[in-house]
Amino acid sequence: MPKSHYLPVDDDGKEAWLTNFANKLATHASAVGVTAAEVTSVQDDAGFFSYVLNAQKLYSNTAQQWTAYKTQARNGDG
Repeated sequence: MPKSHYLPVDDDGKEAWLTNFANKLATHASAVGVTAAEVTSVQDDAGFFSYVLNAQKLYSNTAQQWTAYKTQARNGDG
């Protein structure tokens, strides 16, 4: 049986994992010796990754739309 990893390998899976980790870390921080500043840093990192992932999706969709528009202009079919 192949070994499965506990961390997802795709972007959406990693975003969900990181967000969940960031949300739950504050609850367990004192028990595992994590400072408030470290919790804040992890939460900021999770928010930043979500922002970057959403921006990438937005720009990817926009790029596809511009490519279709360019193709229409080049071919004169629209």
